[in-house]
Amino acid sequence: AKPWKQKGTGRARAGSSRSPIWRKGGVAFGPRNEVNWYRDLPRRKGKNALAQALTVRARDESLRVVEDLKFDGAKTAQVVKFLEAIKAHKKSLIVIEQFDENIKRAAKNIPGLLIRLASDLNAYEVLACRNLIITKGAVEKLAPKWN
Repeated sequence: AKPWKQKGTGRARAGSSRSPIWRKGGVAFGPRNEVNWYRDLPRRKGKNALAQALTVRARDESLRVVEDLKFDGAKTAQVVKFLEAIKAHKKSLIVIEQFDENIKRAAKNIPGLLIRLASDLNAYEVLACRNLIITKGAVEKLAPKWN
């Protein structure tokens, strides 16, 4: 609202008491919600980064390739037993070929365990995990990317 009428007061015209030049006024050109902080990465760079991340995991022996992940029912205890059997503790990433509701439900209750599809794999998640467990089907799905 106008602090005083436009004419007849002898004061300078003012449209709002929230103008940036007023005491306790607004911020001139302040931040707005439309800023996009995300940056698109060129496909080739993303592909090379993923290849290097997988190489690092293979070199430090935290990459394990398993035949197949099949659990009868969505039981968290089965996933925990599997992780203990392959000595994958702390933060782990399991890469599967295709979506499986049983694996997702069984693993969602385990802190630090991520389940990703081979098509959704990225370098950041590969490097952020301590153990990378990947199925043979997922390896076959990833292989054409670098051929």
